[in-house]
Amino acid sequence: MRPVSVMTAVALIVTAFGCASGRPAGTQTQAQAPKQGKVLVKSLPDGIEGVELVGDAVRVKSGFEWVKQPDGTITVARMGSSFGEAGTWSCDCTTGAYSCQGEESNGSLRCVSRDCLSCKLTLTKGGPKTNIIAY
Repeated sequence: MRPVSVMTAVALIVTAFGCASGRPAGTQTQAQAPKQGKVLVKSLPDGIEGVELVGDAVRVKSGFEWVKQPDGTITVARMGSSFGEAGTWSCDCTTGAYSCQGEESNGSLRCVSRDCLSCKLTLTKGGPKTNIIAY
C-alpha cells in the first residue's frame, strides 16, 4: 500500500506544478509573426532608381545595395559606391514613442512594428516624406 501512496503523492505534485505554470500543458509561446504590409502608392515616385516594389517590401535591384546610415535611415547605392541613389528610407511610428524598425532580408526592406499601431516605410528625396507601405 505504501508504494501506491508515494506514487500518488508524486503524481499530485507534478500535476500541481503543471497547473501553476500559467499555460496549458503542451503549448509553447511563439514569436509574433511580422505584420503584412499594405502598399500605399501605385508606384514609386519619379527619379527613384535601384529599387522596386515587390509585395509588401521594397527590393533592391541587381547592381545596387542597401546602405545603413548612422541615424538609422537606409539609402540605396550602386555597388561599390556609398552615395545614395534612391532617396532616404526610414520606418516611422506615428502613434507615440513605440518602435518601428527597418529590417533587410534577401535584398528586401520591410518595417517591423514593435507595438507600434501605425508603422510606415517612408521615402524622402528632395522634399517631404512619402509614405510607401503601412505595417
